Amino acid sequence: MSTAKFAFFCIVLVFFATFHECVNKVDAAALKCSRLPNSNWCCNTTPRRCRGSKVECDEICKPKRL
Repeated sequence: MSTAKFAFFCIVLVFFATFHECVNKVDAAALKCSRLPNSNWCCNTTPRRCRGSKVECDEICKPKRL
């Protein structure tokens, strides 16, 4: 493999690794609980999952780690 091809390969590899990390951070940050006045706490997922308290909502809203 020539030096130019190797350098290009490294740049592409770094780009994909960075992009993957950014997507993971956005996904994790996007899951939040909110509520309107006189309503339950709802996670902004599809379908919306709602619970009576903020603590219960946070439990169902946070992403599951494997």
